[in-house]
Amino acid sequence: MQKTIFITGAGRGIGKATAQLFAQKGWFLGLLDINSEELEALAQEIGPENCLSYQADVSKEAEVEAAFAEFGKQVGGKLDVLFNNAGILLAGGFEIPSLAQHKKVVDVNFNGVMIVAYYALPLLKASPQSVLINMASISALHGNPELTAYAATKSAVKSLTEAWYYLYGKHDIHVCDILPGYTNTAMLEHAEKNHGGKP
Repeated sequence: MQKTIFITGAGRGIGKATAQLFAQKGWFLGLLDINSEELEALAQEIGPENCLSYQADVSKEAEVEAAFAEFGKQVGGKLDVLFNNAGILLAGGFEIPSLAQHKKVVDVNFNGVMIVAYYALPLLKASPQSVLINMASISALHGNPELTAYAATKSAVKSLTEAWYYLYGKHDIHVCDILPGYTNTAMLEHAEKNHGGKP
């Protein structure tokens, strides 16, 4: 039976590279991103026979619930791997960006991780030896004065991952996170453009 993986933030950067890799290995993919143009381009590249795509905001519960309901129907109610990858980067200290921007980082980077996992868990539980991967960051290891909300949310994701590792091991779900350093993606380029250099 064909293995399945669901990737959030799939339209660009690490999410896109992950999607391309698993497509090459013959997996069936669920792709979710807020950017419809990037998502459509990737889906066309991989091919409709190999993926399903969903334009959605991970911080919007109804949108995520609908995506997993549809995906579950199409793949027989099972999911081998969830890559909880979607996130946004906000640089520039605390007072320079607006409070609304900081709250958006929390909504996407932390609340989004919980929302996506919540609706993916029934599919993961139905699949033997499934895996839930959360995207954290090297910034999770200590506070960062230029990435205040970002680092805080990634630290929270790391803590959440540790809790889920123990909680869902009994369901045969392996939970882990990834803590990459600075990676040359559009996310980093966007931060540099807005704030005059690497954060």
